[in-house]
Amino acid sequence: MYSLLLVDDEKLELETLRDYVDWNELGIGTIYTALNGKEAYSKVMEYQPDIMITDIHMPVMNGVELVKKLYEEQVTTKIIFLTGYDDFEFIKVAFSVEAIDYILKPFTIEVINSAIGKVIQVLDKEQVLNQSVKVLEKKLLQSVISCEEEVRNPALEQFKKLKKDQPELLQYGLVQAVGNTESIDTESLENKFAEIAYAVKEEGRITFFILYFVNFLDSAKRIEKYYETAEIPALFLYSAQKHKIEDLYLEYEKFITCNNLLFYEDTYAIKEVSRLLNPDTQENLPVEPQNTILHKEYYKKLKDILQKPRADSNLERILELSKEYFKEIKVNRQERNFVMEEAAFLLTHIYDTYVEDNIALKEGLPLRGQIINSIYQVINEEELESIFFNYLDYILEYQGRNSRDYKDKNEYIVQCVKNYIITNYANIITIESIAEEIGLSPNYVRNIFKEKTGITLTEWITDYRLEEACNLLKDDKLKIKQISFMVGYENISYFCSVFAKKYGLSPNEYRNRYIH
Repeated sequence: MYSLLLVDDEKLELETLRDYVDWNELGIGTIYTALNGKEAYSKVMEYQPDIMITDIHMPVMNGVELVKKLYEEQVTTKIIFLTGYDDFEFIKVAFSVEAIDYILKPFTIEVINSAIGKVIQVLDKEQVLNQSVKVLEKKLLQSVISCEEEVRNPALEQFKKLKKDQPELLQYGLVQAVGNTESIDTESLENKFAEIAYAVKEEGRITFFILYFVNFLDSAKRIEKYYETAEIPALFLYSAQKHKIEDLYLEYEKFITCNNLLFYEDTYAIKEVSRLLNPDTQENLPVEPQNTILHKEYYKKLKDILQKPRADSNLERILELSKEYFKEIKVNRQERNFVMEEAAFLLTHIYDTYVEDNIALKEGLPLRGQIINSIYQVINEEELESIFFNYLDYILEYQGRNSRDYKDKNEYIVQCVKNYIITNYANIITIESIAEEIGLSPNYVRNIFKEKTGITLTEWITDYRLEEACNLLKDDKLKIKQISFMVGYENISYFCSVFAKKYGLSPNEYRNRYIH
């Protein structure tokens, strides 16, 4: 769907044009209006509409002056002129400023449909061309950051040729999101954040090429906020300085080196690459496995227990030793792959000892291969520990070590989350506050809730609040602002926006249509 700006100094004509046509059927999703050229200029610069239909004769700034000024700013909005003069001179003026078409007043729906159809054909062709070029550029950039010189150099030269008219776009900053990439649509991110020139997806990470003139930390924070809002766990790296395109592969190699240095950082942490690699700031980085001894003591005890004949009391001891084991790992900062190998060994042996021969228990737990896969896909120690202990907790629960009535521990967790939301929906709710209330990690709560309900926590909270809002709208004595506060929205404009997005109506319209 494209966006449209309508400009006319006659308010009645402007409103008629806005309401007269079924714009949605023509492929127009968003419509802005302006009463003169000056106002139109401001709205074009702010909203960047795809199409503008503007009257030629207007006070303050006429249509031709408006378009010339916009083209000076290199605005790409497509122009259709609206005029009451069927005069060759006006037509010549219109096309001298590269208007695609003009409409004579009084207009008909057929004429408008035809003019909009021409513009959309142009926009569609440009979009296809731009997408094709962008796909090529992204493929070239993947080669540009390659460690293989024979791959990198030809791609570098070809990319430079594509950008010969835009030499300023031969330098970028880098931001990298480390984590599962399956649910990320890179094209959506490129469209959402103007500073992202390209987003290149690889297994386990997405590298964002950021336009050179922005603050790269600010950009990393914006991307992180997107991930957190979408409840997609990740860790983030950024470069503090811009880099010429021929030097990007060197910076990219630093990013790859730093991927393994993020293992003990909190989920959604943002780290600057050069600082991570600076020897003066490396006191908290992972150490070589042979440099620590204490954690091996707990690891050996765990192995010894798992190799003995099974006894129910052993599981309690395994839980106790596991807590000490992970405590020592965090203190000594063991290297990531080393820790995952040990965790995979321990959990698979726990599976073989307690789960393999128990059909009922196997139904509620991942299989042996799934355990290993989940361990090697974690982004940090926090997530690994969560997987490990939730696995043990499930087995303990099955054996009747707690008083819960739920056979599926995760269903119990989901119900606890829902109860908390139902009790606190009028207040500020965060994943951290929920996790703290039920004594689990935020990542685990987030993932289990989505797995069991099929929607994110944020979506469930929003749905519940809006359902309550619908009930409150039945009371005519309550104002919309009061209802907004009562269901947890301090900003009434945001409440109305969220409500309209879900129901297609404003709260007032909903009240009038369904309640009165």
